[in-house]
Amino acid sequence: MFSSKQIKGRIGEGPPEGPCIECLVRVCCSRFCDDYIFYHRMSRFEEAMKAFEEEKKPYYEEVRKAYNRLQVKSLSKIFKVFGGNKRMNNGDFGSIEEYSDLVGTGFEGRVDIPPEEEFFHAVYVAGQTRKNHIGITEEENKLQIRGVQYNLNEVNFIITNVKEVLVKGIRDAKNQESIQCFCYKSAEPWKGTSGRVCGENSAARAANEFCNICRAQIIVSGVCCESSGKPVLDSEGKPVFMFIRGKGMKYSNVAEYLGELHNRDLDPIFEPVTEDSKKFEKSIVNNKRFVTRITIGEAQSNFGMKKVFNLNAGEALPKNAVMGILKISKKTMENFNEKFDWARRRASISDYGNTVVGEDQQFPGQEVDSAEPTKTPESEKTDNKMFDFGDLKF
Repeated sequence: MFSSKQIKGRIGEGPPEGPCIECLVRVCCSRFCDDYIFYHRMSRFEEAMKAFEEEKKPYYEEVRKAYNRLQVKSLSKIFKVFGGNKRMNNGDFGSIEEYSDLVGTGFEGRVDIPPEEEFFHAVYVAGQTRKNHIGITEEENKLQIRGVQYNLNEVNFIITNVKEVLVKGIRDAKNQESIQCFCYKSAEPWKGTSGRVCGENSAARAANEFCNICRAQIIVSGVCCESSGKPVLDSEGKPVFMFIRGKGMKYSNVAEYLGELHNRDLDPIFEPVTEDSKKFEKSIVNNKRFVTRITIGEAQSNFGMKKVFNLNAGEALPKNAVMGILKISKKTMENFNEKFDWARRRASISDYGNTVVGEDQQFPGQEVDSAEPTKTPESEKTDNKMFDFGDLKF
């Protein structure tokens, strides 16, 4: 499972009387148990402790054997954390669970992740010609996949997850958007980060003085692919995940495209066919049964013509490919929520200041609705030689 050298390198020699077996197992779990590490990083301490209790048993014998090889005399005495002049090792300070009550009393600064290392890559229309963070010139009115590809006329992807959110944002003199209230619409009644209950529709929100500038946005993520449906892979052979944000002028086309796919009567995938299964497929599965093609369109606003996304359904996917996409959707759900549920970042959304939207999620466009219709999708096709999405590793 692990060597004496590994353990010794992690916690050192220990004081003369030897370390406590429970402490040693805890230290080993903190390094080697995947579930324990994951929950700690997410500050989900109760689940971390549960994972520890479930996973610690195999470690006891291994720790004993390893430390016997190091000729440590005793495994029964507990470290004396406040033991006078004794030298303190990493294991002397106890575990992080002892301080779990302090969660929520700190402050989390923003950690910038290079676009190339993001899990989801933003697709946007360049508003002006400029050099980006790696010196590539992004051309005006071209599609960009941040951190992946630049200056494209079209982008193809297969939808994995869709989420409508509510955002009350205010732009400052530098055109930076600060979020005053955010709702992920995860449970009814919807409640925003301000603590207020959200109106069920735009009319209800418009009638509320606090909510009247709140707008709906649609986030659509997916696997970047070629027009045939073959996924685009990175240098490590992993799929590239991307997303678009339908907000302001870009909202209407995205909503209409998803609505059109929802209304299609397609051959069912799941059996037996029931009213519930048909409802599920229309809402969740239909938008994953085609390659979605993104191009740039225009729509009239109160401030002139604005660039928007035009979405069209392209190649139809065979059922086995659709099932592969559904599995990917399920596997990446936590990544999606972590990226787009801003309510999880409450440390930065408080009475003392508002969240500033990160550059990777900022998009040009005024908060004005558009009635621009979506183009009619292309005819449905089936290619039984489609890439097997079950082969993807990420």
